[in-house]
Amino acid sequence: SNGYQIDNKPILERYTGDMITSGYCELCVPVILV
Repeated sequence: SNGYQIDNKPILERYTGDMITSGYCELCVPVILV
């Protein structure tokens, strides 16, 4: 309903700086505008 759809590409986990020591990561989800 918001105009985005998940694309059929891999989802990536990014670990950077303080996130590594805190046990967190960023999730990069590929989307397409529909």
